[in-house]
Amino acid sequence: MIFTYTQFKPARLFEITGMTPDLQQLWRRRGQLPWGNGKPRPITAIEAAEIFLRYQLSQVGVPPSESAEIGQVNAPIVLWYALLEVDGACAVRGPLNRVDEFLEEFRMTHKVATDLTGIHQDTSYRFLYRFNGEQEFTASFALPEIGPHSPFATLNVIDLHGIGSLLASRAESPLILVEIADSTVPRSEWVTKFTGPRT
Repeated sequence: MIFTYTQFKPARLFEITGMTPDLQQLWRRRGQLPWGNGKPRPITAIEAAEIFLRYQLSQVGVPPSESAEIGQVNAPIVLWYALLEVDGACAVRGPLNRVDEFLEEFRMTHKVATDLTGIHQDTSYRFLYRFNGEQEFTASFALPEIGPHSPFATLNVIDLHGIGSLLASRAESPLILVEIADSTVPRSEWVTKFTGPRT
């Protein structure tokens, strides 16, 4: 099995993340986004997940100079949620029987999405949050209870599931392309199918 991440040009990155071309240019000049040979290069789906997350962090006051590590650590989780939650987020090409086997495994387990995104195990958290503008974010599957006497003035919440779902639905095309080779079946007989709802 071989897989590749879809690539997005700056205009598509804007449509997906909301990050304007001017802001992308500024981040590139500051070394916060990658360059190609003297010009912006296409951004892969995993990089788009990281950039989308970092852009959301910037909306709650985390400058891009401080969000790189959070973005790198959590981008695979954003992409994992994208694959599991949005129909068609992954395209699979190969012989019909092999493609159907892949899709069945994808539908029944998290293993395929885990392998494709590079996370080492099923994610155990969905949210990043912090109180009162603290520097560090806490990772959790649920948000803390907020009662009438909660000792904080502000609560910043980043929903990795939400970012992943938006990433995949706004992309309007697969984020990952999987090819399952089989030398016994000619490529002319291969089919392409898309991941669908999980059970």
